[in-house]
Amino acid sequence: MQTQSNVPTTQKSAPPVTYTPPKGETVLKSDLVIQKVLLQQGLSKFVSDRKAQAGDMVRSGSAEKLGDDKKPVSFIPLTFQNLWMISENQNGDGKKFEFRRYEPRTAANESEPWEYIENGTKWKRTKVMNLFALLPSDIDAQEAELAKDPEDINVDKVLLPVVIPFRNTSFKAGKDVATLFAKAESISLRVGRTIPAFGTTMKLSCTQEKNDKGSFFVYKVETAGATDAKYKETAKSWYNSLAQMDVKIDESDLEDPIETGSTVGQSQF
Repeated sequence: MQTQSNVPTTQKSAPPVTYTPPKGETVLKSDLVIQKVLLQQGLSKFVSDRKAQAGDMVRSGSAEKLGDDKKPVSFIPLTFQNLWMISENQNGDGKKFEFRRYEPRTAANESEPWEYIENGTKWKRTKVMNLFALLPSDIDAQEAELAKDPEDINVDKVLLPVVIPFRNTSFKAGKDVATLFAKAESISLRVGRTIPAFGTTMKLSCTQEKNDKGSFFVYKVETAGATDAKYKETAKSWYNSLAQMDVKIDESDLEDPIETGSTVGQSQF
């Protein structure tokens, strides 16, 4: 048992921490680039460069391995975009489609044809769901850095969300994520206040499948229970921030042939 001392004590509150960036170093929110979690295929660039293996789930900017077909990746869903990825078969072989742009996918254009002719060449629309998420491992890594002496902090560990793109044969997994958001919206209407999807943590895994064009890996998702309380405040902060930010997404993976669906056939579920 502890006893309380009768000797009065005084505590000096620490002065508030302020930071003024050096002149010319103001970073605009629109300058932020969000990296993707990429599922590696046999023709992916990181595999060709021997930085990863087929079935690895890696960070787009660095090829950092986050998981594979045996080790899933935990993530906290924040928000998502529904898009059409527009690509063109410029050389006329009907096989290699090159990325041209994104367009919003809405109820008004949901039934647009997947393939069409424009200016004499074949074009293709591919359903895409870009999920913005936080990785609990990234939150832990930032907290570990903040516990260090300020001069020893590795700024590369500062937390940013990731984007998990669901398209082609992995689009079905995106629909499973969308179902979680639909459930969150449904219960929010019942209770009269917002119940965010980030209250649930999910697991991202992958499996190998085959068709007449070869073998490839496909994303799978499943719920993994309630989000740990220690992550919720960070998730809430980023959820609110993303609603007000115009961020850029690293699109370097669109150079991979597999990412346009040219080697796994058409599958949009």
